[in-house]
Amino acid sequence: MDYKIKLHKLIKSTDYNLSTPHFLNIYWVSKGDVTLLKNDIFEQYIAGDIFYVHDYEYTELISIDADLLCLSINNYHYINDIEQTMSKTIATHLEAHRILKSQFTNLFSTLTEQSHIPNQAFSTLLTTIHTLSMCNNQLGYEANNYKYALIKNVTIYIHNHIQDKLNCQQIAEICFVNASFLSRTFTMIVGSTLSQYIVAAKIHFSNCSLLNGDTLEDVWKIYHFRTFQNYLQQFEKIKGYAPYQSFNK
Repeated sequence: MDYKIKLHKLIKSTDYNLSTPHFLNIYWVSKGDVTLLKNDIFEQYIAGDIFYVHDYEYTELISIDADLLCLSINNYHYINDIEQTMSKTIATHLEAHRILKSQFTNLFSTLTEQSHIPNQAFSTLLTTIHTLSMCNNQLGYEANNYKYALIKNVTIYIHNHIQDKLNCQQIAEICFVNASFLSRTFTMIVGSTLSQYIVAAKIHFSNCSLLNGDTLEDVWKIYHFRTFQNYLQQFEKIKGYAPYQSFNK
């Protein structure tokens, strides 16, 4: 499982970036309060609350004076692992929030004890977040911001076709938008160019493939890198270490 845990203390600047490209960020407010604009909807959180931010979502901090614990999980797992638990449905929006808080608390308690966590525990947590995201869409959150909906659909397309050759013009045609408009909008919301996002997504997904037992010789071809050397260079540039070191992470 590819994930990171960070504690951010004494955050007071609204310049703090809540999203991380290629990762789903789950936040626990350990102290203080947070007010943010998420996809044109105001959300407020106090100590003990949990919220999450996908990398394709538009977020703007309105005010913050808080300590935040952040669990970042590679999008690979959000796209692939929840299929194992999607048969389980959650009745109401409020019930899903309650379950999310309980699941996150239990998972983090296990992490702090440095105990082994089955992938199923992560998958169940991601399934709850997927359910909440679907509920938010049904409540009309997505309709409030056309650009957010577009970028969400683009990232979903990239993730679902990650082993294909991808480029901006091709994706723009599929989404029935102008390539220049898509490029500008993507950079504004996600914080990287579309081409940079595609390459980095392939690297992050390929890293999970390596962790799952695929070989280096196969992976660079599966994800359509030009050459093996190009794959190595891009991997080290984005991850900060060589791909063979993934097995020790």
